[in-house]
Amino acid sequence: MSEMLPRVVYQMCVHGAYIVGSYAKKLAGEEIEANDYDLLVPLENWQVIALLIPETARPNKFGGWRFETDFNGGTAEVDVWPDHLANYLSKCKTKYGGKSVRLISYTTGCSPRRLYIYEAFGREERNAV
Repeated sequence: MSEMLPRVVYQMCVHGAYIVGSYAKKLAGEEIEANDYDLLVPLENWQVIALLIPETARPNKFGGWRFETDFNGGTAEVDVWPDHLANYLSKCKTKYGGKSVRLISYTTGCSPRRLYIYEAFGREERNAV
């Protein structure tokens, strides 16, 4: 199944943001309801991605921003925040990741998007669905 993304989410992803949270789990093939997009931005990419955040955004609980964007005739909610990738991935088995942490990368050049599944003691890599 091919999933479309809201335009601003896709733009942020190709500039280095990672899709995490429930939507990443959905793209990984889990049957889960995902009604928002959580984007983790490595600190080295924050200056570029911050320019894409609309002025209507409000602070979120992760030290970043929450905003709504038009998508498929409605709106989609987006949370975007800067953090070290290692900080996020080290939170396996926590309220952020459940038993594992999914991370979707769109920055692998021209190859298909990659899915990284991080668990407490290992990593799996495959094409996202």
